[in-house]
Amino acid sequence: MPEFDLRRIHGGVLLGILMLVYVSTASFTVWQIWDTASSAAGAHAIAYRGGPWVEDIAEVEFTRPGPDGHVVVDRLPMSMLPAVPAYLVERALGRPAATSIVDLSYVPAAVTASLLMVLAAAGMFRLLLADLGRNRALVSAGLFAVGTGAWSVAADAMWTHTVAMPALILAMLGLARGRPVVAGAGFALAVATRPHLAVIAAAGGLAWAWQAWASADRADVAARRRAIVGLLVIGGLSLTGVAFLMGWNRLTTPDGTAQVLSGVYTGRADALESLGGWSLLDDLGNISLLLVSPLRGILPYTPIALFVLPGVRRAIADAPTWLLGVGVGGFGYVVVQGLVNLYTGGDAFFGARLALEALVVWWPLLVTAGWREWDERPGRRGPLAMAAGVSVAMHALGATVFHLGMAITR
Repeated sequence: MPEFDLRRIHGGVLLGILMLVYVSTASFTVWQIWDTASSAAGAHAIAYRGGPWVEDIAEVEFTRPGPDGHVVVDRLPMSMLPAVPAYLVERALGRPAATSIVDLSYVPAAVTASLLMVLAAAGMFRLLLADLGRNRALVSAGLFAVGTGAWSVAADAMWTHTVAMPALILAMLGLARGRPVVAGAGFALAVATRPHLAVIAAAGGLAWAWQAWASADRADVAARRRAIVGLLVIGGLSLTGVAFLMGWNRLTTPDGTAQVLSGVYTGRADALESLGGWSLLDDLGNISLLLVSPLRGILPYTPIALFVLPGVRRAIADAPTWLLGVGVGGFGYVVVQGLVNLYTGGDAFFGARLALEALVVWWPLLVTAGWREWDERPGRRGPLAMAAGVSVAMHALGATVFHLGMAITR
């Protein structure tokens, strides 16, 4: 029986179906974690009041003092700003401003989150296409879209992950195609969203520049100069993410200080300076649990990753240097996460979230290893297909039954 050719299905149809899946399972009510509810309140306030001022919206959980007596949503700005256009549309349609977190509409935030993660899936397909071919790239990007926290977490509501994940994919596309401006723009957006993603930006930029330098002939001065210039472009653009955060805090803090972090996030910086504030053993344990905890570890919630790990070593041997760089950066990011956050990442959401960005940069290596296992070890095809199915089923339950249970019990 011939293999079904996925080229018969138009890509736009697949993205439309994915958008319908995401939107139909997103959180449209206040019955979601306070992180995302507060971000939605901030986006609403910017659209209706011209700034993240929520003193007139009752019961917003995460706030801090702002300028001129305002109360500001204490969330990183890129968890709010992408949803502002959708809230402007809602305002233009005549919906009045919310006066409490309960009567706030969460539709604009949920639709924005769904759209961003559809774009992430499309970007992942483009990233994998050259190496895997259309059919396998579609399957791999589809598994990323519905078999990981991309569906049950990032597409559900406006997290920082919802912006950081497509931003990293954009940066990786730029590195893969030798376009430092695109890579730098993606990293800038990622750093503006979650500042410690600078670890991945630095590792990826340096690895790309080294690859470009090493592949050029010694006599090709122009090519080596382009590698240096490209590195400076990536680094310079990435730093604009930091500059954006400083500008945001200058406008939204009482004293107008141009600092990178404010509110509760300054405690995260303090924790990093003190290496978590715990003993070394506690730090290592927390970092490990980010990966392997059955409660919140990224690997238990990505069963397919566990099954392809034996083949990753070979995939690494053949991978381009830039991909290894962002992969190493992903581990560095997990270490930083383990120093500034408890591995659980809160409650009232499904699965694992704090290492989602690391999963993004590891995904090309994981799926490459998986397809090699599929080709070279036919006996492993059944278990691989089962693991992929379990991954999808797990996150389908998380995106539907878990969120329905929250709405009933909260």
